[in-house]
Amino acid sequence: MSIVLPSSRAQAGQIMPMTAVFIVVVLLALWVMYDSGELMSDKVRLQNTADNVAYSTAALVSRDLNFIAYTNRGMVANQIGIAQMVGLSSWAASIEQFAVNMNEIGQAIPYVGAVSGAAESAATAGSIGIDLTAERVIPLNERVIEGLSDAQRIFHQGFVLQLATFGRDIARGNDPDAYSLLSLGGASLPDASSVIRDWNRQIGEQYRLRRVTDASDDGSLDNRRYRDFDKVVQDSRDRFSSNRSYRWPAPFTDDVGGFRWRTRKYGGTEFLRSIDPDDQTYRWDWAAMETVSLYAEMYVPISGWETAPGVPRELPLAWGAAHALDQSRNPSRFHDYGVSRARRSNRLWGNGAWRNANAARLLLTSPAYSRTVGGKDHVNHNLAYVGGLREFYELRDEHSPDGGPAVIALYVKDEEDLDSQNRIIESGGGTVAGNLDTDARGGLIAGRIGAVAKAQPYYARPTDLAEWQRSDRRAELGNLYNPYWQPRLVDLSDAEKATATAIVSDGRLAARKP
Repeated sequence: MSIVLPSSRAQAGQIMPMTAVFIVVVLLALWVMYDSGELMSDKVRLQNTADNVAYSTAALVSRDLNFIAYTNRGMVANQIGIAQMVGLSSWAASIEQFAVNMNEIGQAIPYVGAVSGAAESAATAGSIGIDLTAERVIPLNERVIEGLSDAQRIFHQGFVLQLATFGRDIARGNDPDAYSLLSLGGASLPDASSVIRDWNRQIGEQYRLRRVTDASDDGSLDNRRYRDFDKVVQDSRDRFSSNRSYRWPAPFTDDVGGFRWRTRKYGGTEFLRSIDPDDQTYRWDWAAMETVSLYAEMYVPISGWETAPGVPRELPLAWGAAHALDQSRNPSRFHDYGVSRARRSNRLWGNGAWRNANAARLLLTSPAYSRTVGGKDHVNHNLAYVGGLREFYELRDEHSPDGGPAVIALYVKDEEDLDSQNRIIESGGGTVAGNLDTDARGGLIAGRIGAVAKAQPYYARPTDLAEWQRSDRRAELGNLYNPYWQPRLVDLSDAEKATATAIVSDGRLAARKP
């Protein structure tokens, strides 16, 4: 029996054609996969570039908004500084007046006159010292307020200048071949001037005083914003400035048998708005007023507590006032200390300096009283002239209280800058065969790829941190008085997506490559 082995010569080389075909297919697949992978990589890099520019620009806008908030708070703080000095001077003036009145009685009592005279001298010296301090501190507060108003305008102008090259520099660091179209509040705004126009639409230039009779939209808005700032200042007053009303302790308040007496002190510092008769714009004065009166009563079994016979219901003990008038006023006399009486309102001056009506009336006669008895001429007690509220920035758009101007960054990259097999071979001087040319049957639309991103500064005051949350634990809407602005990426609207697609698809809608 014989075994016949197959001839190895007959089977040699039969696998090579199949291997060659397989290798060609694999190479073609790798060719296509390389181009697809590089295209995807370029798209991701371009999208990251757009995201970085949009987010970083929104951070730049947030920084500007926060600086405005800091300077607005600084102006409020210095206004309160003026209020404190005016209030302290008024309080010291009332102490001096009390000492003067007590000394007027003490001089008629043996041995008491020496003590009451020394007390009057000490109170007068203290009041003079406080006045001298206030006369120097208030002008300093005024200069700081003016400087803060100028600082926020200059800082914003610097932001505008920086905006022109800010996105370009970030983009170059991410992808040197990408070129951009940067806008604020719209996808097809090609230059920095459009950015500023949209800023002015949502934030606006610094508000300035208008005539109160100006019925235009801008005039009404400006004056309304000043009234808002006015309210912020009033609400920011500390306890000493807003309300110095309390009951004096014993022996000025006590009960003995069927008699009782109460000494009530009212006072406060007000930020009063009026209209300048010369230019018909708002003006503001800081004015403080104090009154102290004693009320004595006796108990009558049938009718209860009544005013003791022969004793006035209200015995005025002290009064005082001080002010820092608007620079438009002349002379230094303040005529509005009777405003509570005239309007029959006890809201002003610590909720009721005119509740002690007799003391308040004596304050109005202080020019004559000071000459005959002593004490200050309270209605002419002007410490310094002030400029009121200065120009400032505030939100103009009331319909989007938590979001600032949106930043849209659109970046495109030309096809010749993409890393593909065609570009690699052609850059080396070679040529690509027609059947291997992936661009032969058409390339990218408009010859480029694009990416768009949108970011926005938004207002978010922390609610979970005790140091930062509001004392009333309520949510706080966007404003330019607290620096809680920060950037975030946001979704694009359908219209913005359509605009971006049109720009990428048609080079005539985009900026030229630098």
